[in-house]
Amino acid sequence: MKAPLLSGLVLAALLASSSARAADVRIDIGFDAGWMIWGDSAVRGRRANPTGGIVFIPSARLSLPIPGVSWLDAQYTQAPMVLAPFSEQTGLVDANDLGVEFHTPDGALGFALAGTVAPMYATFCNPEWCYPEALVAWGGTARLQAELSRDERGRAARVTISARLLYAEPTAWNWPGLDPELRRVVPTSTMLTAGGSWSW
Repeated sequence: MKAPLLSGLVLAALLASSSARAADVRIDIGFDAGWMIWGDSAVRGRRANPTGGIVFIPSARLSLPIPGVSWLDAQYTQAPMVLAPFSEQTGLVDANDLGVEFHTPDGALGFALAGTVAPMYATFCNPEWCYPEALVAWGGTARLQAELSRDERGRAARVTISARLLYAEPTAWNWPGLDPELRRVVPTSTMLTAGGSWSW
């Protein structure tokens, strides 16, 4: 499902869930770390200069229950991504995820799907040169989570595993003056991360 369509469906779910009691709203503060690779060569064995590496992702997530459905929440997540070691050259990705989470009625296990809009600034390279620029990436993410513990006030600690795919075509990868072989770059980012969150 394309990200704009998924986001539209989730927005409708958010509007439908606006009658949810404040006590039913869940806030998660989390942190994930993992590996991101972006811009690998489309032809294996040819020259490539991908952008990527270790990525750190702090996040804040708002979950709203869908009235009458005990196993479905609408979710919005703000997740800035920082590549390590950080500098103005490695860049920053600000992922905005809008999606849904399917979970057990007690919330102990969950699976989420979301569409992503991600304004970003980073330096992208082809085999000839590098160019820093601001652009917007599109994509989506899937997340598994499991509850580790819950106290008497309903606050819970969770572990998470996520996969994310983003799409963008930076200038360095599609500049028309480049030799066609140097423009054969995969315009997607894939990343796998793991971490945890604290919710209340």
